[in-house]
Amino acid sequence: MKKSLKILALATLITLPNFTMAKVENNSTTTKQVVNNVKENDAEYKQAVTKLLEQTGMKESFSKIIEQQTDVLVKRLPVLKSVKDDIKSFYSKYLSWDRIKEETIKIYKKYYTLEEIKELQKFYQTPVGKKTIKVLPSIMQESRMIGYNLVKSHGKELDDIISKAMKSQKEAQSTQTQTAK
Repeated sequence: MKKSLKILALATLITLPNFTMAKVENNSTTTKQVVNNVKENDAEYKQAVTKLLEQTGMKESFSKIIEQQTDVLVKRLPVLKSVKDDIKSFYSKYLSWDRIKEETIKIYKKYYTLEEIKELQKFYQTPVGKKTIKVLPSIMQESRMIGYNLVKSHGKELDDIISKAMKSQKEAQSTQTQTAK
């Protein structure tokens, strides 16, 4: 009995590498297929998200955002009024839609499957979806303003917190300097 267990163990050891190699070969073929499928799916995914972005007017919205950001910057710093066109050119150069689009596709990929993107496309073709496209920028702007106004109305408290932190940091640096001497 011990002899037959030794033979079985030896036979298992001899055949195991062959079985494992066969599995690896099968897995490598499967891996190649998966890689090809991923590439095809990536292309389909990019195309679907691009269509969704076009459908929702993201490119146009992005252009408006650049315009608004430039106006806000010039309003905050009037000295920049003379270089407003240069600032727009800067934004257009480094924040082009093509660059933003590629990064936006990556973001969508983190949160949505291809099937979900297709469902969103269908939704945005409905009357409610079309309305959402029109009103969502206003909702977002108004929501930002709520946050801005809430912070602004309590700005003194925030200033006090920042001043306290800066004072503590100066005191700590002063103590370190004195200790080092």
